[in-house]
Amino acid sequence: MRAMSDEIPICLVTGHTGFIGHNLMEELQRLGFKAVGLESMRGEAIDLCDASMVTEAVDRIRPDIIFHLGGVSGPMQFENEPSTVVRVNIEGTQTLLSAAQRFGTRRVICAGSVAGYATAGSFGPEPDSIYGLTKRVAEFQTSLWARQTGREATVLRIGSVYGLGRASDNPIHQMVQEALLKRVITYAPHVMEPCIEIRTCVALIAALAQVKTLRPRYDVVTDRPQAGDVAAIIAKLTGARLFSDTVPNIEAGNFPYEFDPEPLFQDTAQGHAVTLREGIESLVTAWRQ
Repeated sequence: MRAMSDEIPICLVTGHTGFIGHNLMEELQRLGFKAVGLESMRGEAIDLCDASMVTEAVDRIRPDIIFHLGGVSGPMQFENEPSTVVRVNIEGTQTLLSAAQRFGTRRVICAGSVAGYATAGSFGPEPDSIYGLTKRVAEFQTSLWARQTGREATVLRIGSVYGLGRASDNPIHQMVQEALLKRVITYAPHVMEPCIEIRTCVALIAALAQVKTLRPRYDVVTDRPQAGDVAAIIAKLTGARLFSDTVPNIEAGNFPYEFDPEPLFQDTAQGHAVTLREGIESLVTAWRQ
């Protein structure tokens, strides 16, 4: 596919030093786009809550496309500071969208999360954390921006992203590490968070820069595994023993929403996805070395 114009579009990536953002920057550059992170002229990180700095950066960069991945990136961060999560993820997103409207950005691609759909509620699938709540709000903010500006925007309901380079905790990583260090895998039988391997994740997200017309939302998910399925794959690859913890995992969501990645694969013409086994095998191989 071709980019949307003859000129090389400028892509602004918030959260460009994070796990997904760093890999996305590299993938966008590989595709021929000019990828720029949200930072000052000195190369310093910009706080999304600093409206003047965010506005100055968007004015200076004048991006054609914004990939908004920045903010508090999971329920494990600022767990005891809900006001911080709200301020960064909601106020920060609004600041960015306002600057995008002011300085002519024509397309916004905003990272939502499956965490916004973690449990059954009175109004359908609902978040079970302040983090998940803020990601649902970001969906509405982005949709409103598109309606008010007449420009294009989409929200990505991203699953738990695993793979090489992730620094924060992740259940798949934890099980692999336990298998290699202790030769045993302890797991509670439950539905794990819908997930996706990092290489597939960034390939799909970056390809949205080339899609002619965006849908309002996409599900960036490839697998919905049971913990026992993941543990069994790891055990087969490592020789570790399995130990099922029968204590109910009451904090685990059941994710009743039926996430459908097919529209994303169809629109981006991405044919291959790293399978769960392939992704886990890459982790095992790398950590053994």
